[in-house]
Amino acid sequence: MFSDVLFKNTIRTALLAVLMLSCSDSSDGGEEPVEPPQTSVYADNEYAVYQQSTKPNPFVLVFTGDGYTEDMFVKETGKFDRDLDKAIEYLFGIEPYKTYRDYFTVYKIAAYSNEAGVSVKRPVRRYKDTRFKCIWENLDESGVTSTLIEGDMDAVKEVWAKIPGLATDAAQTYAPICVIINEEIRAGTVEVLPKDLTGTHYGGLGLKTVSMIPLGNARQSFESLIQHELGGHGIGMLADEYAFSAMGTIPEAVKGKLQELRGYGPLGFGWNLAFSASPESSPWAQFLAVQKYLDQGTGMYEGGMNYAKGVWRPSWDSCMKNNKPYFNAQSRWLIYKRIKTTVGEAYSLADFMANDNETQYELESSSSRHAAPSWQEVSGHVSF
Repeated sequence: MFSDVLFKNTIRTALLAVLMLSCSDSSDGGEEPVEPPQTSVYADNEYAVYQQSTKPNPFVLVFTGDGYTEDMFVKETGKFDRDLDKAIEYLFGIEPYKTYRDYFTVYKIAAYSNEAGVSVKRPVRRYKDTRFKCIWENLDESGVTSTLIEGDMDAVKEVWAKIPGLATDAAQTYAPICVIINEEIRAGTVEVLPKDLTGTHYGGLGLKTVSMIPLGNARQSFESLIQHELGGHGIGMLADEYAFSAMGTIPEAVKGKLQELRGYGPLGFGWNLAFSASPESSPWAQFLAVQKYLDQGTGMYEGGMNYAKGVWRPSWDSCMKNNKPYFNAQSRWLIYKRIKTTVGEAYSLADFMANDNETQYELESSSSRHAAPSWQEVSGHVSF
């Protein structure tokens, strides 16, 4: 009883002191004291859910970073969060990702680096001690400008596996990862990692991707890099649609490699290209019979996958050709199929067309170059 009374008296005394202090502050005209804001910092390998899908089996997408040091991981206001949040919003700012955003659960996971930035291979080798050892080629062996980035895929897989449910190669196949590189350069590479051809999980996509994307620069924006590399290659499994006249005709060996990648499940890599000028046999023949898509410039345009001849693309211009904020009809269809298949929902051409909300025609549409953009062959060249 004595201890109970003492405890109550102590509480009363403390409360009285607080009240007296409050009254004293008020009588002096001063403001009430405000506690300093509490900051929260990501621990190494700590993950956060950026957005949660309500789908029973959502499309999981993972973002992490390379070249971000410990001081950059203050939640919400730190450089890591600021850069990754931009990347995520850039992805969902383009169709069809804008329409199907609610299909995605998006994770961010912290990965501490000892040094900021990216390593450079040439002309003078510069090493940065970063988590995934990303290195920008800058110049290839012949001295030509290169956007190639390489990284330590084993280190990426270790971080990838820390996301719930992604501990296996099979699970990672259906949950692409994007490594944002803390360097303002024009570069970017998506590693496509084949696995066995017999996988049947959600249609057996059979390919996993690691998108390594820096922050861009004045020549090419971060937004365009995210949409082309991650949205196009990393998720959509789209091949490049640009061509260089000096590259000539696509070699049979390159065609064979693309055919092999197409074989990794029903949604393999590179179905936005054709190896024949025949409209009827092209992968996008269904869009050549619909006026809406003809008006968008859908047709047969020679050049793609770096080569000027022997390969055809579906539109004169696109995100996969000039990094414009526009995926052509075939690319949107392929992305749509990848999303639907991954979440376990049926897809159909009728459903796609009914929900195809792209209203922006090509910025350099063939209709401005030809009176009737249709099944005609157009030779297009682009040089960066």
